[in-house]
Amino acid sequence: MGNTMPKRIDMKTVGYLKRSTHLNSSQIRKLHKRFRELSGGTWLITKEQFYTGLKDAGVYTNDNSEEGKFHAADWRFIESFFDSLDSGNQGKINFREFCTGISVFATGNLRESLQVIFEMYNLAGDDRITEEEMYEAVVSMSNVLNLDHFTPGEEDLEWLKDGKALRAWVHKVVTEADVSKTDSLSFREFHLAVTKHPLLQEMASQFVQEVCKDFFHLEG
Repeated sequence: MGNTMPKRIDMKTVGYLKRSTHLNSSQIRKLHKRFRELSGGTWLITKEQFYTGLKDAGVYTNDNSEEGKFHAADWRFIESFFDSLDSGNQGKINFREFCTGISVFATGNLRESLQVIFEMYNLAGDDRITEEEMYEAVVSMSNVLNLDHFTPGEEDLEWLKDGKALRAWVHKVVTEADVSKTDSLSFREFHLAVTKHPLLQEMASQFVQEVCKDFFHLEG
């Protein structure tokens, strides 16, 4: 196959990815084009190329005052997401890994999308999310999203920008969902927390849609 990625994806590859992911032919072709842009025409993307792609797509910024984007402080979450795609732990991902990981964003399946978000914000890699990680996840997703478009209860969400109020709310959410009483949430407990709180559910859903649309050029 060589290291050069062809401009047009062959039908055999499309068929394989349709069978092994949730993607349709159109989405696979869009991802093929996006992958070539990120990789410079090769079959592998490095973490640095992934980072550059986020910046070029306007999803990531070094300016922490900009709204609607990942900020510099969020890089560790992006790195965690990249590592979750890198099944070979080589610091690079190939097109199959790229499509397999991204496909959950295109399904609209809340549980699968939450699994990716859970892995992204589980910085310790211990399959549990602490209250601090949950707080940082909500702050990070809030940076990317336009809260004016949120609908849960039609409530005023300005309090999300108040660190003290937000920490108190996250503490309540985690405490309620922490059935195992470990001061952290398993994925099952995290899923329970999100589904119990409409604000978290819509935040997760819109977060996935924004990443799909802006970075991967897919509609959620």
